Amino acid sequence: MPAVAAAAAAGNSRVEPLHTWSQHTLPVTSMYLGFGDNSALLVTASLDHTVKLWSLTTGRLLRTITLPVGVTAVTLDAGEHVLLAGCVDGSIWEASLVGQQLAAPSAARGPAAAAAAAAAAGVVGGAGSCCYEGHSKAI
Repeated sequence: MPAVAAAAAAGNSRVEPLHTWSQHTLPVTSMYLGFGDNSALLVTASLDHTVKLWSLTTGRLLRTITLPVGVTAVTLDAGEHVLLAGCVDGSIWEASLVGQQLAAPSAARGPAAAAAAAAAAGVVGGAGSCCYEGHSKAI
């Protein structure tokens, strides 16, 4: 890492972080570091029911996705066009990152209560989004 090498060369033993993120209200359970130089993404997931997308270059929060349950795992597809979030109830939520605001789907969710909770929280499903169910334990 250039910052570490530069600090060592200058005789500085302390390296400061470029960015810190503290917007989750419960523990972060998963992180995904995307590809790309100036457009690299960091995706964080938390038990606070949110997935957050960050610009790794600027440190700025780009989007927040609110799900009906806590999130334990997160990843993006190889092209970084689709987000997949595994949840504490065993569901896997899919959301398209292309051409629309990120949101948890409401229509594809099995239990109507989860869909109603998502809708009440201001989460609106979009085309290309769905929820996969069937796991009996957290993902």
